[in-house]
Amino acid sequence: MGILAPGWMRCAIVAGVAALAGGQGQPSAAAEISTFALTGVEGYATTRMLQDEIRTGQPGSSSRQSLLDLRQELFFMTHSYAYHPNLVSFDVGGGPILQRQSVIDDASDTRSQGAQYNFTGRANFLQDKPYRGSVFFDHLNPTISVAPGQALTQQNTRYGFDFALLAPVTPVPVYLDATRSHFQGRGADRIIDDQVDRLNFRATYSLGALGSSQFQYQNTRQESTSGNLALPIQASSSNSQGLTLDTRLQFGGARQYDLVNLVTYNTQSYALGEGPFPDRKDSRVFVDLRGRHSESLQTYANYNFSANSQGDIASTLNAVAAGVTYLPSRDLSATFGLRAEDNRTNQFTADLYGVDASARYQRELPLGTAQASYGVRYDVRNQQATAGQTSVLGERVVLVGTAWSTLARPHIVTSSIVVNNATRTQVFVAGTDYAVSVVGQDTRIQRLIGGAILDGQEVLVDYS
Repeated sequence: MGILAPGWMRCAIVAGVAALAGGQGQPSAAAEISTFALTGVEGYATTRMLQDEIRTGQPGSSSRQSLLDLRQELFFMTHSYAYHPNLVSFDVGGGPILQRQSVIDDASDTRSQGAQYNFTGRANFLQDKPYRGSVFFDHLNPTISVAPGQALTQQNTRYGFDFALLAPVTPVPVYLDATRSHFQGRGADRIIDDQVDRLNFRATYSLGALGSSQFQYQNTRQESTSGNLALPIQASSSNSQGLTLDTRLQFGGARQYDLVNLVTYNTQSYALGEGPFPDRKDSRVFVDLRGRHSESLQTYANYNFSANSQGDIASTLNAVAAGVTYLPSRDLSATFGLRAEDNRTNQFTADLYGVDASARYQRELPLGTAQASYGVRYDVRNQQATAGQTSVLGERVVLVGTAWSTLARPHIVTSSIVVNNATRTQVFVAGTDYAVSVVGQDTRIQRLIGGAILDGQEVLVDYS
């Protein structure tokens, strides 16, 4: 609902959360010079109730967990400036939060209530200049639904700055921002305590009608002691750095060719409570060319090179693919493609060659559309091993519901599987948190209901 203010405040009142995302009137360049002037006030009041319950059962036993969360929030945001709107402007807001929560499961009935507050502030400098920036501070307390029947209130503190250097000062626009974020929260069976420092640098070079090229550098450091209270939690810290050069071009008399050239290099290091973990280095070069020769003929070709290493494990991949799409009429289309891969690691080499083709015909009928299609694919894979086993560290898998997820490599030694959370502060327990199944040469893992893995959680899987 809207919040009204006296007329002397000369403010524009906007109701709703959307206004807080940055919507505010732009002050006129001819605004009066004033030591301090208020240009707008907005706000909202909300009451939200979340009721969630999950029941699980198996022969001979059942389990129930329910959640009731009542949250009342009042928030005001002010917009102002000092001396002139384009010199320095301020967006400052905040308000109280009253919250009650009840969590009931088979073993306990936990009830809590308390008061928190939200606060956000940002100062923007020289917004009409080619050198501009801002500083900000946020203290927010959102309620996060982490799984059916589970929710927790976080305390998120975030502060930092951003800066831009634009034309005509520089022919290459440059953007720099740095933030520090601290996420804290506790639920019935889960604790969150993460600190993330991030530095981001970006520069974009325009090539005119031909396209543009963008360079980006990012450094992220994370310290975590988050996890499920039913399992041991070890402190972990990680540091990752990434370089990206992304070039996108359009050329040809009718601009019928699209070229994408992506070059990346990333490093990641872990420090765990139990000791150091091997550093990971990844590099990639990807080139993709697509052509629209006519309304009936399109082609594509791409090349992908990637190399990664982690401790004693190293691998390289070279892959090429090309294809054509032909549409002789509106109702008939055909495709044809070729591909080849060469994958080499310390312990094995693998080559893949393949071809695929398809045809489709469709016909409009009085009651709808009739369609007939046919496709064929043929692959040849050759693999030679120089060792009995090889290791995979940190394969990322998202476990949703109780659906099975297939791991990337075939012929996995199931006794070697170790499943960690994304920050490696916890190791999950086979048979309690997840299950393993082998189908032919493929190995699958499944999240178990009642375990420590949340529905939709990303995990890291190590195996041989």
